[in-house]
Amino acid sequence: MDNFLLKPFNKQELLQALSSCVKAIDLEQKAQEYTDAEEMDKDLFIDPVTQLPNYNKLEKDVQSFHNPTLIMFELFGFEQIDSMYGTDVANKLLKQIAGFYTVQVPQGQKLYRYQYNQFAILLEDFDLIAVKDLITTFDNVTLLSSFETYGINIYFKLQYGICREKENIVEKAFMALQEAHNIPNKNYCFYDSKSDMIKQQQKNILCGMKLKNALEKENIIAYYQPILNLKNNQIEKYEALARMKDNGQMVAPMDFIPAGKTMGLHVPMTKQMINQSFKKFADTRMQIALNLSLEDFIDSDIPFFLEKRVLDFGIDPAQVVLEITEDISIDPNSDVLYTLQKFKQKGFRLAIDDFGTKMANFSNICSIEPDFVKIDGQFIKDLEFNDKNYTIVKSIVTVAKSIGAQTIAEFVHNEKILQIVKDLDVDFAQGYLIGVPSNKNEGDSNG
Repeated sequence: MDNFLLKPFNKQELLQALSSCVKAIDLEQKAQEYTDAEEMDKDLFIDPVTQLPNYNKLEKDVQSFHNPTLIMFELFGFEQIDSMYGTDVANKLLKQIAGFYTVQVPQGQKLYRYQYNQFAILLEDFDLIAVKDLITTFDNVTLLSSFETYGINIYFKLQYGICREKENIVEKAFMALQEAHNIPNKNYCFYDSKSDMIKQQQKNILCGMKLKNALEKENIIAYYQPILNLKNNQIEKYEALARMKDNGQMVAPMDFIPAGKTMGLHVPMTKQMINQSFKKFADTRMQIALNLSLEDFIDSDIPFFLEKRVLDFGIDPAQVVLEITEDISIDPNSDVLYTLQKFKQKGFRLAIDDFGTKMANFSNICSIEPDFVKIDGQFIKDLEFNDKNYTIVKSIVTVAKSIGAQTIAEFVHNEKILQIVKDLDVDFAQGYLIGVPSNKNEGDSNG
């Protein structure tokens, strides 16, 4: 009887039986390890929706190619389908698309799903003519085809970014794809390091890397610009403005915030600004204005973080002014407006920044009942000479009063403009005449 022992025990049989058990256990463990490794590879290298190799696999495979060409293409119009019909339809569509384009890829080459509505084809030893022929083939079959999902016939156009340089080929193909969006009457673009747009993208990537490093070292520094109450001539609030410390120099926000948003670094940046500002003003009665963007309210824990830090620092919510750009009011995302209304109910103050620069949804602005309307600097900076801007500012003041909001004039940089905004019954002034941004707020004593 195999693997059974009969009394009395034989020592040799006992050792053989134990050895068989150990081998069986070892084989079982190795089989499980192999299965686990397979599952790990699948999670790491396979896109769960399309079952195509993913961006991790693409990055890995590129290393073994000697003369690669990467074609990255995007399904133009997919976002609208996703938005209109939802995730189930979008995912079913992606599976069809993966199968359809897989058979169009030349034999021995691979199709990858890069991200969302973007796919990639990695080619070895393809000359320029062969690459253009492949793009033409893809365009032709796409033009003649429709994808049916849940009874819906869907058509697409493709846009392409192509790179034929092995070094950083994935990033460069992606840059070329972004540039293709801006080329009229042409749906593809080859990576060219001399292109102005490519240079700008490279600058953004470099800036993004510097920003990431600055965030890790807590080198995002809050500067504070005073805001003057024109009714009592007192500094009553400050606006927190981000600066990035890089090699001992302070970098202006316009040079790193766009890159931060592109690379998804806006949330940690906002959190550092909240922490620094609350620490600075916790023991004062000053109001502190924080700039928040639409991205801070969507797929972000910023609202929760903000409420928690108010409690942690013992800040009165009425001290906190949330400055939001008026394009938030255009966005149909009702969750954002609901969140702002909740903040308002909890005592936070709301300000509409850059008012008058975009086509805002006025009813949405009214629904959040802003405490302040900030008049954009482009209407203020030449107020003493520009009659049109004078009329615009006068109108904004009237509109703000009609909804119970006070007004703040930005870019007040000389005495003449200060007097004009006072005469127009603006409530507050901000600008270099009032005070330059600084990380030392001398106005603390007024709190």
